[in-house]
Amino acid sequence: MENKHFLITETSSAADAIINLKLKDLPSCTEMMIRTETKGPYYCINAPLNYSTETKWIAENKYLSDEKGNLDLNTAPAISGSYQGVSPMGCLSFLSAKKITKQKKETNLDNISLNAAFSIKLEVYLDKIPIDSCVIERYFMNEKIAFKQVAFSACKGRYFYPKEATNLPAIIVVSGSEGGIEKAQAIAQLLASHGFATLAISYFGLDDLAVNLAEIPLEIIEEGLDFLALQEEVNKDRIGIYGRSKGAEFALLAASYFAKIKCVVANSPTNVVYEGIKQHLPAKKSSWTFQKMPIQYVPYKFGSAILAKIKGKEYPDNTKKMEAEIPVEKIKGNILLISAIKDEIWPAYSASLMIQNRLNLNQFPYKFELALYPNSGHMLTLPFQPNNRYKKKKQCHSHGRDAGRLAKDR
Repeated sequence: MENKHFLITETSSAADAIINLKLKDLPSCTEMMIRTETKGPYYCINAPLNYSTETKWIAENKYLSDEKGNLDLNTAPAISGSYQGVSPMGCLSFLSAKKITKQKKETNLDNISLNAAFSIKLEVYLDKIPIDSCVIERYFMNEKIAFKQVAFSACKGRYFYPKEATNLPAIIVVSGSEGGIEKAQAIAQLLASHGFATLAISYFGLDDLAVNLAEIPLEIIEEGLDFLALQEEVNKDRIGIYGRSKGAEFALLAASYFAKIKCVVANSPTNVVYEGIKQHLPAKKSSWTFQKMPIQYVPYKFGSAILAKIKGKEYPDNTKKMEAEIPVEKIKGNILLISAIKDEIWPAYSASLMIQNRLNLNQFPYKFELALYPNSGHMLTLPFQPNNRYKKKKQCHSHGRDAGRLAKDR
C-alpha cells in the first residue's frame, strides 16, 4: 500500500547506509512529530551486554515542514526531542531503550543469534494524531551473504562471505574486552555486505575458551590467517585485520608478528600492550602470549590512575617511552587508525599520535591514515546505532566502510 506522506524508496538497506527519509503533502510550515520505534528483535552493538534483543528502542522528535509541505528528516533540524539540530539518520541514531528486557550472557556459540536484520517503524503525528507510518528493514547481513561456524585450537568464529564471489579481500574481526562474538560479528557481517570475506573471532568468553582476557595466544590470529588463505573465494594475498579497543591492541600486535597481514584497521587503539583483565580487574598477567611466553606489558596501577584523574591528566601517560610499546614498524601493510579525540577509557588519540611518530621515525613504507572523530568517545562502532553511553553531542560514529577502505587499496 502506498504511503500518504512518507517517501522512502529504500525499505531495505545496510545498517550503515544513509537513505532518503522524506515526507510530502504535509501542512506547510507546521510542527510535525516523528516517532521511531523498533519492531521485533533489535540488536544494538552499543547496548550493555545484558540487554536482550527484545528491548524496545524509541525516539520522538519534532520538526517543521517547509512552505511546500515537505519534510526531509536528514536535512531538517530537529526542534526538540531525542536530539536537536541537523543529523542525517538522527531519528535512528538517537533511539533510547525504553522497555528494557534483561538477559544472561550466552556462552554457547550455537545459541547465539546471527542478528542479521532488524525493522524500524516510523510514524508521523499532527497534533498528537498519527497520520501515516512506514516500516523499513536494516540489515547487518543481507541475503547474498553466506556464513559458516568454525573452531580453532583456542578460539571460535563465524565466517561470512558474499555468495558466488571470487578473489575477495578478507578481514579478520576481533572486538574488545566484552568477550563473546556478538560485536565482532555485527562488524564482520556489515563488511561482508560491502564485499569482503570476513572472519569474526571470539578469543575469550565462550564455552571451551579462555574465561578472561589474559594470556591470549597471538597464534589465534595465525590460525585465522591460515583458514582464510584456504577459502577458494579469498585472495590470500589480501588479508587484513580489524580490531576495536583491546581488539585494536590485539590487531596491531598480531600484525607486527605475522607478515601475512597486509592491512590493519585499529579502532580506538593503544600504542602499548596493557595488562590483562580478569572480571573487570587487572589480571596481573599480560593480555597476550606468543609461543607460550607472555608479551611484556604495562601494569595498571590504581593509585597512579586516581592521581592522574585528580590532576586532569591521561592515564597511562603513553607519551613516554615504554618497553611494552607495540613495534608497529614491523607491520607489512597499510594501517588505518580510527580514534576519538577525547576517549574516556584510555588515551587513544595520543596513542595514535605515538604510533604515527614511531612509523615516521622508522620510515614506514606503507600507507598510513589517521581518522579522527571529535564528537565521539571510545565506543566508535557503527553509524546510526544508538549510543546512550554518551551525551547527545557525542552521538557520532565511524562508518563500517572505514574498516575496508585501506584493504580495498591493496
